[in-house]
Order: sequence, then C-alpha cells, then structure tokens
Amino acid sequence: MIIKTLIENRSVSEDYETEHGLSMYIEIGERKILFDAGETDKFIRNAEKLGVKLEDVDMMILSHGHYDHGGGTKAFMELNSKALIYIHKEAFRTHGSIKEGERKESGIDISLMSNDRVRIVEEDLYFDDDLILFSHIQGSDMLPRGNNRLLMRIDDKWEKDDFHHEQNLLLKEKDKRVLLVGCSHRGIVNILDQCDKHLDRPLTAVIGGFHLYDLDNNKEEDREFLNVVAKKLSIEDVVYYTGHCTGYDQFMYLKDVMKNRIEYLATGTIINM
Repeated sequence: MIIKTLIENRSVSEDYETEHGLSMYIEIGERKILFDAGETDKFIRNAEKLGVKLEDVDMMILSHGHYDHGGGTKAFMELNSKALIYIHKEAFRTHGSIKEGERKESGIDISLMSNDRVRIVEEDLYFDDDLILFSHIQGSDMLPRGNNRLLMRIDDKWEKDDFHHEQNLLLKEKDKRVLLVGCSHRGIVNILDQCDKHLDRPLTAVIGGFHLYDLDNNKEEDREFLNVVAKKLSIEDVVYYTGHCTGYDQFMYLKDVMKNRIEYLATGTIINM
C-alpha cells in the first residue's frame, strides 16, 4: 500500500504547489484511488511530479461537501475518463460558513449530482473485503469548535451543519489497517470509535485532517482540549499523519505530546505501508 499527498496547505519542498485543500492518491492491490481533489487543479500538476498517472485512477472518494476537498473534481474528471466518483447524498446540500461576520458559501459544484459517473452514497459501502466507506458518525465527544461557524441550508433556512455527509475510508491489506479522513468534522475520536466496528485487527495508521486549527495554543482551555485529544489518540499503537485543517501550530503541540506517534502530512509526503 502506498499513499501520496497531492495537495495540502504546506509542502515538503518548493517543487510542489500548495493551497488550503487536501488530496491523496492511494494504491492498494490493483486499485488506484483518489481521495479528495483539493480546491483547484494544483493537485494534478503535483501528481505528475510524484509520478502519479491520474488518468489510471479507478475511483474517487469525496470525503465531504466542502470546496477545499472537492473543488478540483471536475478538473480530475476531464483528465480521467473512467473513474467513478463516490459522493454522499447530503454533500450536495448548500453549505456555508461564517467568516468575519459574513456568511459565505463553501460547498461543491451541485451540477456534479447529475453526472453519470457520480455515485450517490447514502449508506456504508463495502468494496469487496479491502475497502469500507463509512459515514453517519454517531458520537459527540470532542467535536471541533470550528464546527460552530459551519452551516448547511435545509429548504430556505440555514442551520448548523451536522456533517452526516462526511465519509471516511478504511483500507485493508494483509495485516495493515489504514483509515483515511478528510477533516474529521464529526470528531476524530468519534470516527475512530465507529471505525472499530469495521475492524478485524487493530489500526495501523490514520491519515488526514483533524480540524483543530481554531484552537489557540496560548489558552489553557484549548491546550487542555489538545491534551485530551492526544491522550485518546495514544491509547492504541497507531501512527497518525495529519495536516490541513489540523493546523500547524496545533500539530506541533500534539507532536510535543505524542512524539513519534504523529507526523505532518505535507504536499509531497509519501507513505509506504
């Protein structure tokens, strides 16, 4: 199994472009998977530099309905003529955020819903024995505080986003069990709890964003939040690769606590399992 980070907020070198977005390429067995497509088409140029042929990708998973994960989807579909795109039904709601007192839309291109290559997901999906796509996280422990600024529109009313449109991908290969997450809006602790129901052996690694960037390392209550997250993540022998919405300062705090159990997931990072 190999996982390459095609786009993220930071980079391992100046050779790669960056943006506020996330996209990862996965090879597992004979499968070639794109997990998210960043905000723009920058991930495509980075893929070429990383030796990834996006035209050979078999399937794409969109983790949730936000522009910084799905903005490059149409650019990918223009390059790749065969991959099916798996998007949760509720990702096509109108999504928004409150920034500096103003409400701004933050969703994906709604026209994707009618594309014949898009597969609308409503329940957990099992792709043979090696891939499980699951959503509708039930727990409410340690939810990201930034969720309070994120909205969805139901009929003509804006409501707090429940993030039932968020999907997580569990990969199984031999003795490896790897979980990919987009932004963990439902809380990384809750996602891990629900992932346990799909496991036949302990997790090897967790890769993706944890949405902690709203926390202030200088505030005692925020440091305590990070300490609790670090403690809960350290219970089992899992390695975490995180970035994007986790926030770099927040990552560094977790790194100081968790040591070699957590690494930064920058553009150009290659993980071999």
